[in-house]
Amino acid sequence: TVESYSQNHIKRGVIQGKPVKPGAELSAAFAVKAGESPTAIIFRHHTMDAEVEEFLRDLPREALIVPVGSEAILLGVSTVTAEQLENINRYLIFGGSENIRNAGLYIRRNLLKDGPPAGENDEIPAPREMPFSGLFSLKGDPFKVYETPEQYLGENYPGGPPPLGYAGIYLYRYNWVQDDLEVFRLLAAALEKEGAGVIPVFSSSDEKSRSFRETVKAFFTINGKLQIELLVNFQVFPVRAEEGRSVTEQSILEFESLGIPVLAPVQTFYLTREAWRKSNMPLSADMPMTLITPEMSGMIEPVLAAAASGEGGRNEPVPERIEFLARRAAGLIALRKKPNTEKKLVLMLHNAVCNGVEATIGCAFGLEPFKSAVEILRRLKHEGYVTGEIPPDGPALLAQIMEKKAVSDFRWTAAADILEAGGCVYRMPVKGEYENYYRALPEELQDQMERTWGPPPGEGMVIGDDIIITGLQFGNITVMVQPKRGCYGAKCTGEVCKILHDPACPPPHQYLASYRYIEHILRADACVEIGTKGSLELLPGKTNALSELCWPHAVLGFLPELYIYHAGVTTEALIAKRRAQAVIVDHLPPASMGADKKSRRLSELIAAYSRARELGNDQRETLEWEIRRLIADIPAAFRMMERAEDFHRGLAEISDAVNRADRGRQIRSAHIFGEVPDGEEIERYIGEVLEAASIPGESAEAAAMTEKITAGLRRVSEEMDMLIRALAGGYIPAGESGMPDTNGAGILPTGRNMTGEQSGRAPSRIAWERGMELARQLLDSYLADEGRLPEKVAMNMISLDISRTGGEQLSQFLYLLGVRPCWDRQGKVSGLEVIEPAELGRPRIDVTVRISGVLRDTYPEAVELMDEAALIAAGLEEPDADNYVAKHARAYIGQGVNAAEGCGEAPYR
Repeated sequence: TVESYSQNHIKRGVIQGKPVKPGAELSAAFAVKAGESPTAIIFRHHTMDAEVEEFLRDLPREALIVPVGSEAILLGVSTVTAEQLENINRYLIFGGSENIRNAGLYIRRNLLKDGPPAGENDEIPAPREMPFSGLFSLKGDPFKVYETPEQYLGENYPGGPPPLGYAGIYLYRYNWVQDDLEVFRLLAAALEKEGAGVIPVFSSSDEKSRSFRETVKAFFTINGKLQIELLVNFQVFPVRAEEGRSVTEQSILEFESLGIPVLAPVQTFYLTREAWRKSNMPLSADMPMTLITPEMSGMIEPVLAAAASGEGGRNEPVPERIEFLARRAAGLIALRKKPNTEKKLVLMLHNAVCNGVEATIGCAFGLEPFKSAVEILRRLKHEGYVTGEIPPDGPALLAQIMEKKAVSDFRWTAAADILEAGGCVYRMPVKGEYENYYRALPEELQDQMERTWGPPPGEGMVIGDDIIITGLQFGNITVMVQPKRGCYGAKCTGEVCKILHDPACPPPHQYLASYRYIEHILRADACVEIGTKGSLELLPGKTNALSELCWPHAVLGFLPELYIYHAGVTTEALIAKRRAQAVIVDHLPPASMGADKKSRRLSELIAAYSRARELGNDQRETLEWEIRRLIADIPAAFRMMERAEDFHRGLAEISDAVNRADRGRQIRSAHIFGEVPDGEEIERYIGEVLEAASIPGESAEAAAMTEKITAGLRRVSEEMDMLIRALAGGYIPAGESGMPDTNGAGILPTGRNMTGEQSGRAPSRIAWERGMELARQLLDSYLADEGRLPEKVAMNMISLDISRTGGEQLSQFLYLLGVRPCWDRQGKVSGLEVIEPAELGRPRIDVTVRISGVLRDTYPEAVELMDEAALIAAGLEEPDADNYVAKHARAYIGQGVNAAEGCGEAPYR
């Protein structure tokens, strides 16, 4: 059986494939051992490349070849009768252990020379028809499916809904059909422990299955009313593309119609639990499917739920993380169930270090934090929250914070002064309270804290045996300044900045105590972080797929985290999403932020390097070279890198310095959250976008762009609407990130759960350089083997090329055709141009690409770019010897076929 393969293994006739349980049973039915030449090959298509297809076609006719699925059948390599092919396909496509075993018996009896084994002369049962989507129970017989949700709920929850209502669990059919359900059983049990029932549903990506919308209507809805408060989705692409929309656009549309949070737990197919625990960057290989793709659709809570078991391809649950996920899900559901009049919230202002105390409070890149906080309080009051007396404006809020010394400070303000001024909202005794929270931490984390800060209560923010928690209370809303993560004492030793980025330095005791106060004493329903780049998400631990030994999870606990974030600070926002489980509500970046172009370019390269490092792709060396070259041209950055302990620490300090420089230049135009810019700011914003994109101000293109941007800016009030929606346990749609001069139109309207992906940027410049080199290596290798260049090359391209590398394979395709992308000043691909023969130095190679459906539906602009490139190359008036694309296109047309229509629905590739 051929499921996954390498070409050499197939050529030697060695049976290779994922060791999934049904595959093992099928092999047992054949009594075939690994290493033998196959008597029969049963395969699915799964976008095999041309060499594998050639191998299948070249097999001797006496070999039994059974393709499974329509794509495989269309290859025309079957050597069995149409009736036998249909029967075998029915067994295998319906799936399940019983059908797989009977498929093996059918093939032995009807096709193999030795006939059925002894004792197997009884009639073989017909295929058991297994549904392609359905509602089932995780408590009883999993293969019992329910016709309606009423039937399911009546049998599984006869007493009515639990206190938190129901959560939907959406999984793949193959998990159901193989009874690979332990992850979902544990999750269901954990959710029920928290007071939420579950409605589990499976579906497949097969067209025989219901669409997502149809599934919701059939299984999650009764009499037009949605029955679930939250959806835990385990499918990479639960929604299919429709009506010309990409799968991402369609997903956002579908999720918005649901109006509930959609969670995307992590399932790693590469790492065992042991390997995950040992890795600091676990999801490098899985990241496109486990993090990037869900984020593009606005899915949240990337908590590791399942690891690779290595046993039959089944999922291995991670019970402690599943319980963590369930408790976080319960917190999100509670936001939907609890009246606003009873909700308690924390508005968390950020706190910079290494400055005088006034300068440390409320730092918020591109945002006026105090006025924004006051506007949030006013809107909360309008929505029915109990807010008490709200300060009249932002300066008044700052004045109250300063007057009452409602800050956590180790260097400038004594704890006794804070207590006397009224800035203390709670004195937490160590004995009997903080000690309990502290001892609940894993021993490894306790050891880290004591090695760094001493035993509880430590030295900072302590009076006697009590830890001082600071803030201001406005009814049920507490305004806090984020606890300090810096050094003790009044003298700065120069260590504070290092502590902020130290991957091993835990937070001090007062930091942990403050968050335990929020969660357990105040019993807040959510925390709203106001401003970009706090310290919580930068605490030590894994970069993604965190464990209970990672400080962001240990500190935050199960508290829903909403984060008002600058739309242009992409990398840091992704850190907050992946390490602090934050739902981002992004805000408008003011125009003309001020960083010089070299510094801004350096910041972009650092972000790209961080992404490449996390993904583990091969662009890191090229990016590091480019960064070092640019740093050498910026004296301040060069000095920082010289002082840094290593390259990565240097990058962190340089990135901070660029942000501080921007922050210093943009104070006068700082954005107020949810406030539509005035006419002058709109004009400045539009001017920056047009200049960056090199669009003439008097052109029709400029007029159209101006109209689009103005409409988007008029909707900036939706920032506040989305925050209120999130606090009500609603879904926040994803949106693009960027600055006015890099993606000024794409980020509008703001107020979205921003992602790191931007449309129209593939291939990136760095991917183009890599792709050209890959194409050269391919041609050099062929030339060395064959003594000539190839006329035709076949490629298999999937969506990971874009999400993982920014389009390296796409670039390889373009360069083989002798066509290069053009970029505007914002880094977006603005078109294509022909590489002239003298520069190319070789013929244009004809490339046939088989693309995945995911690539087609997720990155349609990349497919259009390939189509355009092929048509450009095919249309050039060049000799056949210089242009194999045009040569083959002309031959194709000469056969009476239109090259642009000859492949059915798809243009000539």
